[in-house]
Formats: sequence, structure tokens, C-alpha cells
Amino acid sequence: MRFLILAALMAVAVAESNSGLVIPVPGGPVPAPDPEEAFHPIAIGPAIIDNFEPIAIGPAVIDTPAPSNPNPLVQIILNINAASAPAAPVEPVVIKPPPVRPDPVQVVETAPVPVEPVLIETPIIPSPVVVLPDELN
Repeated sequence: MRFLILAALMAVAVAESNSGLVIPVPGGPVPAPDPEEAFHPIAIGPAIIDNFEPIAIGPAVIDTPAPSNPNPLVQIILNINAASAPAAPVEPVVIKPPPVRPDPVQVVETAPVPVEPVLIETPIIPSPVVVLPDELN
């Protein structure tokens, strides 16, 4: 926790100092665009398409592929030394799970609690506000 607080304090200290990377400039009022320039009507009619092209239904026509480069971009070279020492035999290890000892469970039978009806009283309606005469205001 202390490390996080120290890191936060260091971040604030670094952010406040001017490191020369970002030069702060004074901000001022931004001129609002003219209403004529900002107005763009919304088109609600059907889309008008100038160049109509029908949808092609059927198999895709693919040109013949260009001949590939005979030299691959990635080469994998395996240097296997057959005269190296033979691998040591590995004995299988049997892992025995620990014995499971279940804890005893105590079951207590209780009678079900009877459901009582909820009593709803009549609501208290507040009285309307009395307007004071002008003399008292």
C-alpha cells in the first residue's frame, strides 16, 4: 500500500513539472461555428444509388494464382547428432491421492415457519397547504 501511495505521489510530481515534452498554452474562448455551416439536414428518404450493380449470385470467379517464390521466408534447420548419449530410461511414478475423510454432518430437523398475512394499513394522506393571505407574507 505504501508503494502505491509513493508511486501516486511520484506520478503527480512528474505530471506537474514541465519536462519540455508538452508545452502548456493558455486556453481561451473557442469561436462557435456559424449556424449556416453547422446545419446539416438529415435525409429521411430512400437511398439514391447512382451506379447500380446487380448482386452476383453464384460461385466466385478467382484468377489463377501467381507462382509462389520457391525460397520460403522461414527455414527450419534441425541439427540432430546421432552420436549423442542415449536418453536415460524414465520410471513411471504413481501418484496416490490422499485419503478422503468426510466430516460428520449434523442434520437438524425444524418445523416449517407458518406464513402470516401482511397487514396493510390505510395510507395517511397529507392535508393540503393553506395559503397565507397577502398581509402575512
